[in-house]
Amino acid sequence: MFSSSALTISSVAVQYAIAAARRDERAALFIFDERLATLYARTRALGIELERHVSSGHVTIQQIDPAEMGPGEFGTCVRRSVDTGFCFVVIDSLNGYQHAVADETVISI
Repeated sequence: MFSSSALTISSVAVQYAIAAARRDERAALFIFDERLATLYARTRALGIELERHVSSGHVTIQQIDPAEMGPGEFGTCVRRSVDTGFCFVVIDSLNGYQHAVADETVISI
């Protein structure tokens, strides 16, 4: 998805994650550009029940700080999510990821 508004994209991505949770599937969100508290406040304001699905374990959210996690470790986290049954993965945003690893010579997703 591409849009002029990053909030629109992440809101739609969260709605897809919630739809997966409602189907009893698991979704993992890796967020670079937004603090967890801000994400919760925004989704509550939009009437999206994100916190309920996080509490149930159907949705997990990991806030990524590029200063604390290198690209290899991040890739391993994403892969581990898929390997352990998460059928939907959100990286918010890919631009945030690319900026985080700008000094790396190889970016593998």
